[in-house]
This record gives sequence, structure tokens and C-alpha cells, in this order.
Amino acid sequence: MKVSVIFPCYNCEAFIKETLENLCLQTRLPDEIICVDDGSKDRTTDIITEFSNHHDRVAIKLISQPNSGVSVARNNGIEHASGDVLFFLDADDAFCECFIEVALIKCSEGYDCIYGYFSHDYEQLNQDEGTVHPICCDKMTAFEDFTYNKDRCHTSAFAYRKDIIDTFNI
Repeated sequence: MKVSVIFPCYNCEAFIKETLENLCLQTRLPDEIICVDDGSKDRTTDIITEFSNHHDRVAIKLISQPNSGVSVARNNGIEHASGDVLFFLDADDAFCECFIEVALIKCSEGYDCIYGYFSHDYEQLNQDEGTVHPICCDKMTAFEDFTYNKDRCHTSAFAYRKDIIDTFNI
């Protein structure tokens, strides 16, 4: 399965390099990283371009758009994604090192969506708590998490099969 990681970025020069490094340290590398710059006024796009020029293990696509908001940026990334499984990440977040690998295993077992926890704290990436760990569950558990445990589910902790997004026009 081909993997696309999509993340919008806006004025995130302070942490964008760490986010890209995190993705390049996954036990299963993404096939492409799609960075959708939402009209940054700082060095965000320069840092992404520099990083891309020095890292050839992963294809990094930089898409620039006028400031339109995070949802438009994510949708723009989806339109440019070629992966079978789409991972969404915010520019200041990070996955635990096995998130993509485990999510792909679960997708191959028939799961349509995988979600997990995340951390904004790069110091915690090597600790068990505060990192993104994939979770597979039935629809009722997912509904309860989304409805009642709002602090547990965030945009950056999801992976979807692309055919599900296309079929249901999500």
C-alpha cells in the first residue's frame, strides 16, 4: 500500500523541520509527504524546500496556496495525494516511530480508519505516554471517543484508506 502524509502548515518555521524529521524516522517510511503551505509569512516554505533537497528517502511535495484555512489546505492535500492510505498530521505534531507501520497492518486487515493519541512535545517521543499509538475499534467505541472524549481524538491522529474518502466524499 502506498502512503501519503498530508499536513497543512502556516508560519511554523520553529518546528517544521522536527516534524519532517519525525516522518523520515518512521519504521515504515511514507511514500510521499504533502506539505500544504497556507500562505505562511515566515521561512516555512524555505525550510521545507531545504529539507527536501537534502532528504531523498521520501518524496516531499510542497503545495502553496493563499491563506484559506486548515480545512481547505487538507482538502488540497487530498487532491494531490497518490497514496492508498492517507495520514493527516499537523505541522507541530509527531507520530510515534511505528505509527505508519502499524496502521498499514490494520488497514490490510480490513480497517478503514485508524486513530491514536498524539503529543506536541518532541521530548516525549521516546516515552510511551504522549506519542501517537494506533487504535482500532468498533464504530460505537469510535463514536463515543469522538463525542465524549474530545481530548483523545484530533485531526493529527488519523489514517484513512483513500477509497473510503473518495467513496463517501469526505
